[in-house]
Amino acid sequence: MMNTFLKSTIGWAMIFCLLAAISPAFPWGYQWGYESFSELMRPAFPNQIRLPYSAYTDWHGAALSITGGVGLLFLVATGGVKPAPWWRTLGVAIIGIAVITITIFFHTQMEPLPGK
Repeated sequence: MMNTFLKSTIGWAMIFCLLAAISPAFPWGYQWGYESFSELMRPAFPNQIRLPYSAYTDWHGAALSITGGVGLLFLVATGGVKPAPWWRTLGVAIIGIAVITITIFFHTQMEPLPGK
């Protein structure tokens, strides 16, 4: 069963929708910050470090998770229809375009790292 799932386009579309839904939880970039110390142990020269941040720091993360989740539910609900109707192909195309567009918006609105 798993062998046929990985050979089908609907299987790969489900995998990519799942990845789009969970990817905002992982680090998408880094920003400069300082190590946090308590008030009593604050050093005179704090260490500057790079802090990871996810896509959930802005609206992009929620939009990607919702779009990927809706796409996954759509594919699970219509996955057993043989042959594939035209509207399922259109739905997958719309979900794919939406995920790519949101990702491009996120990366163009990211703040550049200092010195770049």
